[in-house]
Amino acid sequence: MYKNKILVLNHLWTWRQALLLLIIGGAAGIFGPSVRADAQKRALLILSYHPTFPTFFDQIEGVRSGFAEQNIALDIEFMDAKRFNDPQNLDNFYQSLTYKLSKNPPYDVILVADDNALAFVLAHEADLFAGLPVVFFGVNNQALALQQNENDLVTGVIEAVSMRETVALMSDLAPGAETIVVIVDDTLAGQGDLQTLKSLAGEFPGLSFEVLSLTEMTFAELAVALQTVGVNTPVLLLSAYHDSADTTLSFDESLALITTNLKAPLYHLWYHGMGKGILGGVLISHFVQGQTAASLAVEILKGTPPSALPVIQISPNTAVFDYKQMVRFGIRPSDLPPDHVIINQPESFYVKYKNLVWTLGSVFLVLTGLVVVLSLGMARQRAVELQLRASREQYRTYVDSAPYGVFVLDGYGRCLDANSTAAELTGYNQTDLLNILFSSLTTVDKPEKTLAFLDQARRLGWGEQELLFRRADGNTFHMLVKAVPIGSQEYLAFCSDITERLRAEQALQQSHARLAQTLDQLTNTQEQLLRQERLAAVGQLAAGIAHDFNNILASIMLYADMASRDNHLAKVLRERMKTIVRQAERGATLVQQILDFARKSIVDLRPLDLSGFIQETVMLLERTLPETISVTLSQEPGDYVIEADSARIQQVILNLALNARNAMPQGGSLRIALGKVPAETPIRCVCCDHSPGGSWLSVAVSDTGMGIPDEALAHIFEPFFTTRAPLGSGLGLAQVYGIVKQHGGHIAVETAVGQGTTFTFYLRATTADISAPTTNKNGIPEGHQETILVVEDDAAVRTALIEILQVLNYRTLSAANGREAIRCIAQEPGEIALILSDQVMPEMGGLELAQELLSQHIPGKILLVTGHSLGETAVTQLPPNILGWLKKPVAIEIIAQEITAILGSEN
Repeated sequence: MYKNKILVLNHLWTWRQALLLLIIGGAAGIFGPSVRADAQKRALLILSYHPTFPTFFDQIEGVRSGFAEQNIALDIEFMDAKRFNDPQNLDNFYQSLTYKLSKNPPYDVILVADDNALAFVLAHEADLFAGLPVVFFGVNNQALALQQNENDLVTGVIEAVSMRETVALMSDLAPGAETIVVIVDDTLAGQGDLQTLKSLAGEFPGLSFEVLSLTEMTFAELAVALQTVGVNTPVLLLSAYHDSADTTLSFDESLALITTNLKAPLYHLWYHGMGKGILGGVLISHFVQGQTAASLAVEILKGTPPSALPVIQISPNTAVFDYKQMVRFGIRPSDLPPDHVIINQPESFYVKYKNLVWTLGSVFLVLTGLVVVLSLGMARQRAVELQLRASREQYRTYVDSAPYGVFVLDGYGRCLDANSTAAELTGYNQTDLLNILFSSLTTVDKPEKTLAFLDQARRLGWGEQELLFRRADGNTFHMLVKAVPIGSQEYLAFCSDITERLRAEQALQQSHARLAQTLDQLTNTQEQLLRQERLAAVGQLAAGIAHDFNNILASIMLYADMASRDNHLAKVLRERMKTIVRQAERGATLVQQILDFARKSIVDLRPLDLSGFIQETVMLLERTLPETISVTLSQEPGDYVIEADSARIQQVILNLALNARNAMPQGGSLRIALGKVPAETPIRCVCCDHSPGGSWLSVAVSDTGMGIPDEALAHIFEPFFTTRAPLGSGLGLAQVYGIVKQHGGHIAVETAVGQGTTFTFYLRATTADISAPTTNKNGIPEGHQETILVVEDDAAVRTALIEILQVLNYRTLSAANGREAIRCIAQEPGEIALILSDQVMPEMGGLELAQELLSQHIPGKILLVTGHSLGETAVTQLPPNILGWLKKPVAIEIIAQEITAILGSEN
């Protein structure tokens, strides 16, 4: 039992403290006057039930454990409200307690256990306990407990069952089980726990709960039903005191009946019953409850006001398991969750022979002291030896970790030492290399020729020579040897295998033509890398500018749009405001093109039938392009399904078509071809020579125009580069490049001056199902004074959004980032209907805010407003509390419609 472990540690600590106090007290008696002990404090513990109730003594032991080493006198009163929960019993207890309080010295703190005792003390707080601090524990009524945060004299710890954690634990320890059997009776506590369990059913879709209710069966029928439960089906005991025949059993009696007839593992939510056939669970320990309450009382007695100690809402429950039952059902300690406690484990050697251990330990300490005294004289010599050993080990580590062979040679070329790499190069063991002549490792006939590098090192301070070595297996290889003197007659020789290098040089000399071709390929690759790096750098800069410009446009559009709808303004001013809105929308379009190029725009990837989609786009082009340009579409038979943002893909085709139109001012032919790319066909991408596997689809847009000159071809995808200034913006092809790369695709260009141009982009095929697109509602619906929290780091945009929402009849709150939003939610007494949040903010962004709300179990609907991409997170993979997203800048109608759709309100 883990509370016994705590008591053992407390007793051990008490024994040590007592010994220390005895020594200190003796010294004080000799060298100075005695110290007066602190005045004793008095505490009264009121328990709801009676001493036969299973939680009674655990609660008392927990309180006493928390008061250990404190000068606190503890009195105990129990109400017996479990057996006699009637007004007569409460009045008798009141009269008895009133009499005792009048006779006893006053108390410094009141502790109460369970709901009945707390309700009694709160009811008589003015007449019996005026001005006294109160600490409660074992209270299940969470609403009543949390109300005490408003009471300056009351604090405590809530007792709440860990139902979710225990069910998850049962599922983990019985992975093949599909059913959990639940035992319950008609008691209020049992029925309350049953409702809690049923509310969690949706969180465990793979489990079903079979309820054995004593409201419908007798204890005898329950015993028969339990005998049919399979050994692999976990059973959860909620309550079993009273059956349908009005028979009442004590907890121990009903537990004995259950365990006698049950072959399956039994779990519980309370600590009482552990050691009597229950396997375990995440349990409420009345011992820990009492101990926690006692620690709060100690803080109050030390001077901390109860108002500074908020009610502890998280019940200090612990995963506890019975070792005997674990062995019975084959459960290992490694299967258990972290921070678990196991009871009934075999007694350790220390516990069994504690006195012997302490005796031997004392003897050992004495002997250790003698050894320390003797060792002091040897410390200097030992330190020198350790330094020498460390130096040798450091030398050996450096030498052995070298990527080349290292030999230590004397003046005659004899090997004094060698590292492991030298052994690997020559094929010998390190010990075999010692004391052999270096020349014996080579194929040179005359040793003096072999040691020419040593002579050079003697004369110049360094030497170098290429030699042909013979390995232990007889194979030969070329070695480059470099030597430096390290003493009067010793040298370090560094050796590296240069066989492959010599072969490469020979092959290089024999294939000069192929080298020239390789150099040309390297030059092309370098140009592609430089182009890719240049595009990436420009994209990074453009994305940053575009995001800031988006915030500026957002506030301009919102204010101008709001002003254009103000009937109090003159008509001419409203028209001017509409002009500002239109120009801001044009600016937003340019910003979108920049973000598309930089791959920072938001893409909503959904299954898309590319064949039908392009057919509709071609019909649009036939209506909008001049009659002098003929538009044709060709495609191979088959399915053309991709994961894409349809609006962005349409933008790619339109941009390429408009680019083709500009290349054919006198008219011509525009051909769009849809095809499939064989897996073995290499894709010639503008920025990478890519040959991917899998299924790829190609869309080629060809024109019969003037073509692109070579000097412009390297820059066509750069933003703001155009050959049609001042007519062109230079963003069309840059946007095409960004959208294709953001979809994980590739793009290629084939062109010749005077012969036309073909842009081909490649997208990966998929087999996903195609879903119908959704449409937005029209109109500007208004709210009904719902509260909306606006989270935006840009002050101008935040102010504009707040004013818009107030015009739309919403109540608003504001925060500059996610952390400030969480504090605002915690302080807001009413319901926050919606959180309108930016994505990228300092300290905590919108996605992090959504995850934090989920982790803290804080309800809230989130509408994301962003000018950034969602990074690695797809729209369909957003946290479940993000119910929508809007791109900056956004119009008033869009904001109003999206908010109405999320809140489910109708104007």
